[in-house]
Amino acid sequence: MNLHDKYGVDGRKGDVRVIAANNKNVEEEISVSRFLLNLYHRLNVFLILLP
Repeated sequence: MNLHDKYGVDGRKGDVRVIAANNKNVEEEISVSRFLLNLYHRLNVFLILLP
């Protein structure tokens, strides 16, 4: 991924990691078209279940 400052002058390569959390049933949200399936597949690298 190429990262740029707000003026787009200095380009740098970088690695970006995203941690996302949700309190809803994502599969159900996908079935009623409130969550994008392709975004789900991009975010669903591994699942961490918390009590």
